Amino acid sequence: MTRTINLILGILAVACLIYSFITNPETGSFLGIEINIWLERAFWLFVACGSFYQFFRNKENAKK
Repeated sequence: MTRTINLILGILAVACLIYSFITNPETGSFLGIEINIWLERAFWLFVACGSFYQFFRNKENAKK
């Protein structure tokens, strides 16, 4: 169950990251507050990397 959630969250984070490059806005929004677009992109990159790391770590532990 946790592996599935990590995978879905990682895919959604990558989709948000790609979407921010396609639409190319000048500012981003985080919890209703306007922030620098690069901070928003860094946040989504951090979420994606963390989710995929947890997914693959749990996958290796499941094999043991």
